[in-house]
Amino acid sequence: MDRRNGNGGVIASLVLTGAIVAAAALAATSQVVSPTPSTPAAPLPAQAPKVNQPWSATQKWASFESRVKSCTGPTPFARVAMDDWVCNETGQIKTLVWWGAVNTGAQINPNRKYYIAVYPNMVQGQCKPGTSPIQKWCLTPTSTYAGLDCQNKRVYRFKVALNPPFNQVRGRHYWLQISEADAESARPGVEDFRWSGHRPHPLKCRALQRNPAMATFTPLIDPCDNKPDELAFQLWK
Repeated sequence: MDRRNGNGGVIASLVLTGAIVAAAALAATSQVVSPTPSTPAAPLPAQAPKVNQPWSATQKWASFESRVKSCTGPTPFARVAMDDWVCNETGQIKTLVWWGAVNTGAQINPNRKYYIAVYPNMVQGQCKPGTSPIQKWCLTPTSTYAGLDCQNKRVYRFKVALNPPFNQVRGRHYWLQISEADAESARPGVEDFRWSGHRPHPLKCRALQRNPAMATFTPLIDPCDNKPDELAFQLWK
């Protein structure tokens, strides 16, 4: 037997084995460095509110009385505040946000019930809410501290789900009332809440206050600078 051929066979066998091991290592390496899955797309921005009139912690607009006797007897205690909007898209309003000043921590700890109502505008082209609401609620919101207003009152951002939702119709003119329900408030007989102001003025009617007879309409004048205010709220679908 030729010993050189035998050694050559051994060498060839070793070379083949090394090639197989190298190929396996390359395959393993290829698996490790394979491309990673693409990062999922970022979520779309949150939808904008249908009506957007926020309070400003830098401008510090004042707040206005808005109080009814109770949720079951929502006669104005002295004055109730109202602001309007015109619907640009038919659909449901499911969430209401508003800003208001509280006169005692007991009004937000725990949160108390508020009387909320939507009225029609009485005559097209005139700024006068109707006397009977289209829909009304008595709801307990959540609240978040927002800052101090120009009268050094603590302002909170309130949020509540409207149950059932309000169905608005494109082109219609509505008025919103948000009021402290005195009987359900922290201190019955004492004013515990005021609805905060907003600027600038949208191209619609001025916000106002009504008296108990629901007949007198008074525009809102900010006591800090004697300029007109709207009211701070947002409507979300």
